[in-house]
Formats: sequence, C-alpha cells, structure tokens
Amino acid sequence: MPVDKQAVDDSGRAARQPDGLAAEHRVYAGTINGSGVLEVRVTKLAMDSTLARLVRMVGEAEAQKSPTQRFTDRFERIFVPVVLSGVALLLLAFLVIDEPFGDSFYRAVAGVPVAASPLRGRRASDPSSAVLSGVARAARGGVLVKGGGPLESLGTVRAIAFDKTGTLTEGRPRVTDVVPAPGVDERDLLTVLVAVEALSDHPLATAVVHEGRARLGADWQEPVAENLRSITGRGLAAEIGGVPVFVGKRRAVR
Repeated sequence: MPVDKQAVDDSGRAARQPDGLAAEHRVYAGTINGSGVLEVRVTKLAMDSTLARLVRMVGEAEAQKSPTQRFTDRFERIFVPVVLSGVALLLLAFLVIDEPFGDSFYRAVAGVPVAASPLRGRRASDPSSAVLSGVARAARGGVLVKGGGPLESLGTVRAIAFDKTGTLTEGRPRVTDVVPAPGVDERDLLTVLVAVEALSDHPLATAVVHEGRARLGADWQEPVAENLRSITGRGLAAEIGGVPVFVGKRRAVR
C-alpha cells in the first residue's frame, strides 16, 4: 500500500543508529517506489530480511513434531524390538512343533514382518507426510502454521480471532465512498477524476479509475486529459479542455 516516507535530517547519525529511526524514515525490502528518486542506505543483511525470517520460521515449523508424531516415535521404540523378538522366536518353532526348519524360517521371515512391519505401521499412523504437506501448502497461501500441533488442532477450532489490522486485507486499494463537495455533481467529479487518474500508474489512481468507470456506466464518454504532471507526495496536475485540474491530497490544496 502507498505510504509516505520522509528523508532523515542527519544521514550520518541515522547510519550510526539505524534501529532508532521512526517508521516514516524506513524503507523495507520489497518496497516499490512509485515515482521520484530515493537514496537508500542498506542497514540489514539479506539473512535478516523479513522473507528470510519467514523461510526460517517455515523450516522450524516443519521440523516441529505434533503430539501424534511424538506418540508414534515412542510407540516405535517398543514396537520394533517386539516384532524382531517375535521373528527370532518363530525361527526356533521347528524345535517345538513337528515341522521342517524351512517352514519355520518362512513363517518367521515372511509372515511376521509383512503382517506387522514397522515401516507399514509407521506409515499408517505417522502423519509426517501429511504435516509437511499441510504446512507447505499453507505457506504457499501466505499462512504460517507453526508445526504439526497447531495444524492438528485446527480440526477442533470453532472460532478464530484476528488481532492485527490488515490481516484480512487483499493488498489492493479500492474506493469505498465518493463524497462530493456541496454543489458538485458526483458524475462531474468522477468524470474529472477518471480522466486525470487514467494517465497515472499509481496504485490509488488505478483504484479510482476502476471504481469511477463502474459508477459512470458504459454509456459515459470519457474526456481527454493532457499535460499530466506528477507532484510528488501531493497529487497530479493536468488539463481537460484547456482547464487546469489538480487531483491530490486534501492538505495539498489548503
């Protein structure tokens, strides 16, 4: 979203104490500069970027085991020795019952491991693959799930509370209200706005043009704006039919 930034008063002091800068002086990785020229000093390593931290958090989340996984690991430490002990006992079954050693060997080696294979048992009960798949799929959708435990708990969730402004936004600005000044017709206002903003590539201009054209309808004739000038941090200036027009912030016209 477009955010106003301001240059620092003392670049030397800002370079010595970058962590003490206010938000209006910070430019974060991935920021897109709409227009103008910026001189930016890099104060963080690539490994300290927000994206790098998210990658580390996703890796840590995938490594965390859920309660079901921990139970499976404990069960496996007992289950595997018991199965191997059963195989060893069945190898000696020909000493107790009247059968050839080959039959006892076949039953012990082929029957028990196939019926109680620790690999098959673990694959059936261990949700490692499902957890990794779920965490990775959520990460691709922009959701960070911190391990298998929270992922399993989602099955019992009945309500979710969001405590951060912007969590549910789409990142695409749109016009919510059109409030003309007294004595100004809404269609006249939108006509001027759309004509001027259509010449700009600013994200807010795109939102104004989209909403304005939708409200004006298909039968509306869009006037031609020309001589566009971008006034950094304030708005746009242009001419429609030779008449100067300014579109910008309220405080810029006071």
